[in-house]
This record gives sequence, C-alpha cells and structure tokens, in this order.
Amino acid sequence: MSTYQELCDAFTESYKRQNEYSNDCCDFANFVFKKMAEHAEWPQDRITFSRDKQPEVWSPTCNRTVASLRKDGYLYFDVCLEIRRNDNPAHRYKITIPTTVKKFGESFFVKIEDMEDEFLLNENDTDELQKFFEFIFGTIKRHFGTPFLDWDVPGLLREIDPEDEDNKEE
Repeated sequence: MSTYQELCDAFTESYKRQNEYSNDCCDFANFVFKKMAEHAEWPQDRITFSRDKQPEVWSPTCNRTVASLRKDGYLYFDVCLEIRRNDNPAHRYKITIPTTVKKFGESFFVKIEDMEDEFLLNENDTDELQKFFEFIFGTIKRHFGTPFLDWDVPGLLREIDPEDEDNKEE
C-alpha cells in the first residue's frame, strides 16, 4: 500500500469517528431538549436548533447542518425557544440559547455559552436532567422578571419575531 493510500485510509477513519462523535452529541441534545419540552409542557414545534448566530439555518432537530464541531471537542449549536404571550398569541418572542455538548464516556457535558454552570448529564440520571431544566427555566424566568427586558444577559440572545415588530407594545 502506498503512503498516499495509507493517508487516505487514516483520513477516512478520522472522518468516520468525527461523524459518529457529532451524531452522538446531537442525539443526546435531541434527547435532552425533547425531555425538557415534555417536562415544561413546551410545544415541541416551538423548539428549534440553528447554526451559530445564523437563524436562517435551522432544523427541528440537532444535526450536522446546524451543529459545528470545535477543536476542543465541543459540538456547538443554538437552541431556539419560542414563547408566545397569553394575551396575544401572535406576539412571539424567541430566546436563543448558545449551547455546547461534549461527550465524556457515556455522559455528556452540556454548557450554555458565557455562563459558568456546566452539567454532566446522561439519559438515566433524572436528577441531573431536572437540575439542568430548572437552570434553563430559572435563567429565562429571571430574565422576564426584570422591569425591562435586559438584552445583554450573558448566555441568552433574545429577539422579538420580526413579523411582530408592530406588536411590541400591546
């Protein structure tokens, strides 16, 4: 076998491992955010995944289209949660949570960018999943508990749906 062929084989094997790793991280992210939606009774169709600060590249599930693998082994993607006002369901508000996932054995480190908390989660540890859900919901609730929406809270990016710009003050 030529040196070139050996390098091609090594590249092919590396690519397969990277894809498998990315798929494992996305599968876990899909599991976690599906469980989070069930826990909060959040409509599943109001949770999407998008590429880093590119909301036009989105998917209802985490996959290689929306997630990118960093050199440090973290898979990065945005989780977009849509909230609608009770008094005006047409008025939508999107919270984008920049999320990283890194596989660690049979578990995964899950972290919200720019926040210190990092969670070691696995599918069987319901207590840790519960803590993660409460962390997410507590962060969102604190955000909405301020007299004015603070657009600069680290870790969360927020936006009024562009279609609803006329509905800001109702």
